[in-house]
Amino acid sequence: MEGESVLNFGMDRGEGMKRRGFLQWMGLGWLVVAVQACFARLGGGQGASAERVVVGSVSDLAGAGVLERNTALGPVLVTGDAANPESLRAVNATCTHQGCAVKWQAQEQEFLCPCHGARYAPDGEVLQGPAGDALETYSVRVEGTEVLIDA
Repeated sequence: MEGESVLNFGMDRGEGMKRRGFLQWMGLGWLVVAVQACFARLGGGQGASAERVVVGSVSDLAGAGVLERNTALGPVLVTGDAANPESLRAVNATCTHQGCAVKWQAQEQEFLCPCHGARYAPDGEVLQGPAGDALETYSVRVEGTEVLIDA
């Protein structure tokens, strides 16, 4: 036992690799890959940046005070006054109850799900069920003439 490596993984002196050793090395390899994938998913400390998505222009938003766009993130609704960027809010327009598309009700200043009547505040919080979870929200800003969200 003296001088033997703890990590011999089935390698005996003078013999080739045994099946058990091969499987142990494969398991170790998969573990390394899995750990790297987890760190990559979490940003890995490499300054992961948010995805910027252009959802429209200031002129699109100026008229009705609402901008509806289908994006790679799903349907997005941006509400507010483009002249006052602090008033802008962006939500994923998919109802958290059963996935229907919510609509902005300007007079009531709320989002309404036409399928089952769920109501959401401008910040996406649930005002009335049956939905139990808030709408997903995004940071929104104006750069030049473009309205962008960070996802």
